[in-house]
Amino acid sequence: MRGFKFKATARFVRFVLPPFDKRLKAGEELPSYKVELFGCSDTGKAKPDKKGNERALSNTRGSGVESGVIPDNQLTSSSNKGPGYEAQYSRLNSRSGAGAWCAGSCHPSTYLQIDLGQVHLLRELEVQSKHGDSGVTNSVLSFYFEYSADGALWKYYRVNGANKLFLGSTLRNLAVRHKLLVPVHARFVRFRPKTCINMACMRVELFSYPDSDLPPNVLNVLGYDPVGNVHYGISTNKKTFLRSKFSSFMKWTGISGNIWNKAKESPSLITATEVPFVPVLLRDENKPYEALTVSSTAGDKWGSSSRELLIKQISRKKRSVSPPGGVTEWKKVFTWIDYPYDMKIGCLGMPCDHGTCAETSNGGYRCTCFPGYKGKRCKRGAL
Repeated sequence: MRGFKFKATARFVRFVLPPFDKRLKAGEELPSYKVELFGCSDTGKAKPDKKGNERALSNTRGSGVESGVIPDNQLTSSSNKGPGYEAQYSRLNSRSGAGAWCAGSCHPSTYLQIDLGQVHLLRELEVQSKHGDSGVTNSVLSFYFEYSADGALWKYYRVNGANKLFLGSTLRNLAVRHKLLVPVHARFVRFRPKTCINMACMRVELFSYPDSDLPPNVLNVLGYDPVGNVHYGISTNKKTFLRSKFSSFMKWTGISGNIWNKAKESPSLITATEVPFVPVLLRDENKPYEALTVSSTAGDKWGSSSRELLIKQISRKKRSVSPPGGVTEWKKVFTWIDYPYDMKIGCLGMPCDHGTCAETSNGGYRCTCFPGYKGKRCKRGAL
């Protein structure tokens, strides 16, 4: 393997072969070559490695389509060509099934839909043609991108007031990545083919930051004002109030206590409630702590005990309906298990931060890290 003296950024490469002797002897074959290219993402700022060489670091990470973190049942479509062409085969670089998701027809009324599981701030997307070795290209040549935070209200990605038409893959097995100059918040996305080469086939991945990620200088979010799309938070030293527009992980700037106090008076502000440490009880009372009980604007009550989240819903039916007043009993929403990190519980505690988990015979676990991460729990970036 040979490296370049100078780094280069490229989409297409060409190997210029040296001349060879055409006077071949009987039984000899023409010279042949096998090649591979190695590089790194040009996303983010370049940082030196331990030897002083620059390496580009990606600011985004895959949403889990390619890696399989997003399960098959969250990949759906309006149509497909038949067995082997279903949405579950739309993962980037996948060779499973027939080699891609292929729509029943090439038309914007058809779509590939992905449920990311939670709201992400999408920064990039990558599309690829159908895998194949036959020499025939089956690909979506252009497509529209649609997104939604709740699966009910959908929006097209727009540029200059019009729905943006994205370029698909023009060559067999080629992947094309697009940067969204204006990132969007979405949990659900749809790829809608417009023009195609032969069959309308796609393999995809999305790159994002989960909205739950906070910069290291932010301890917690104190509130959110949907009118101005502004987040308010507190710094890790607990001395400075912070403000961020558009997303909870975007750039935070310090503000005075007076600004925060004024923001708290806004009727549109949604404030966060800090939940203190709760000791684990030996018995489950199916009843929340009084100090950890809040009411929603609809009148429902939410509460937490040491092992569960509960809700007491106010009936929307007439007040004459039993039980009196329409008040129901506390019901469990979900429960959790308390455990220390060194406890051998296999993959139950999801120990692999950036990788897949496999249980070992002794009840422990083994992490297989995604590219760019290392360590027992795949926490550290491999610089």
